[in-house]
Amino acid sequence: MKNLGGYTIVILTLAVVFLVGPTAYSQNWNSASSEGITYVDVQVDEITNTYTWTLSNLSGTEFMPSPYKENGVLVLIWSLQPFNVPDLLSPTSWSAPPGWTWDASAGQWKNFEIINQNKKYFTPPAIGPTESVTFTYTFDPSKPRINPFPSDYGGNPDDIGFLAHVGAVLPRTDDPIDPEIPWTPDRIMNTWYDRSGYGGNIVPEPSSIAALSMLGLPMVVSLVRRRRTAGY
Repeated sequence: MKNLGGYTIVILTLAVVFLVGPTAYSQNWNSASSEGITYVDVQVDEITNTYTWTLSNLSGTEFMPSPYKENGVLVLIWSLQPFNVPDLLSPTSWSAPPGWTWDASAGQWKNFEIINQNKKYFTPPAIGPTESVTFTYTFDPSKPRINPFPSDYGGNPDDIGFLAHVGAVLPRTDDPIDPEIPWTPDRIMNTWYDRSGYGGNIVPEPSSIAALSMLGLPMVVSLVRRRRTAGY
């Protein structure tokens, strides 16, 4: 009986660990859908080999695609997963908003994610409707590319891409949003992975930097629609 009691304690302990442990926010490219709810502005400094990624939550904005805009759909963002970028220069060569970290422990998939899943319905650390946050990622050009596209990916082999783990939430009446009060999950829509539209200075050339720097959210609509039509 003592042994049985010991096994029971071990099983219960493991169950608690799995229930409250960190959520795996990384995912395969093919597991996502191209809903156009998230957008990443991409800038890269070719001298320092540093990407700057500004991740925007388009829910609640005029750039939210139909029919989500008409239905008033709102989401929170919990992760940013880059695809087909060279690996980091060093384990610490990145920056993220407070409450976020770079997770390189989830097998081959690596991503930025919120640290505490118990806080994923609080803003911050989750990225709320209409909000934008910035990440930096300094890479080593000689290293292999992380998070490769699947073998059936039909795009350019030098393409990059992004997935964001999002969760639908119900609208709120408090304005401004109280960071001490959690959002209420929308159990009908639940959660999914969004293939983020992106734009900006992805591969800078001296002649185009000035022009690209003038491109901002007004280009989101055309980019998102084009990528959704193409199935990206």
